[in-house]
Amino acid sequence: MEQTEFLNNNVFTDLKKLNVGPDHEDLDFFSEADFEIILQRVEHFGIGIYTVETLLKGESFEVAKHDEHKKKATDPKWYKKAFLT
Repeated sequence: MEQTEFLNNNVFTDLKKLNVGPDHEDLDFFSEADFEIILQRVEHFGIGIYTVETLLKGESFEVAKHDEHKKKATDPKWYKKAFLT
């Protein structure tokens, strides 16, 4: 099973991807409530998150990266903190 297939079948299942326009075609965006579910599933599977990008009115608002938090991509502490701030 490829990475994209695994994510679609196990992490993004039953969640709605947001269409944010052509500038972000290669990225998946979700509502805040759905992203919280994704973080729970990612932690369960031990998947690494390298970057969290937020949008405001369709424009990139803020980007958080695991190395800025001095944590491994698989450490849920960094992405939970980024989600809450």
